[in-house]
Amino acid sequence: MENTSNISSEEELSELRNEGKISKAEYQDLLSAIRKPRTELDKDELPGDIKERWYRHTNIAGIVSIIISLAGLLYPLPHIVYQPKNVNLSPCFWFTFQVEIVACALGFVSWKTKFGKVGATISSIAIICTIPFLEL
Repeated sequence: MENTSNISSEEELSELRNEGKISKAEYQDLLSAIRKPRTELDKDELPGDIKERWYRHTNIAGIVSIIISLAGLLYPLPHIVYQPKNVNLSPCFWFTFQVEIVACALGFVSWKTKFGKVGATISSIAIICTIPFLEL
């Protein structure tokens, strides 16, 4: 099907060149564009809705990264405020550490969006701040 459309397009181009509607240089440019295989499409040449879907999904991953990182920060607060004396908080901080690693991974996956950068930054700072409280 593509070959048939390419042949008819090439015929139309040659007719336009013969009629003088396009120059020889324009004819060569258009002919090379028609003969260009589809596998050579770059990321920038993707159709609009594919770019929109990719951006929307990475944007959602960035938002989820922010939500998870903030939830990971809020999780240990009640345990810290209401801790009885001599209670080991290490499991609470281990859970926070693991949640922040997931949030950081999602943030780096969606790094090209502003939400991904914010999520990765918040979770990285939280990971660094959580490490001293872990009992290894």
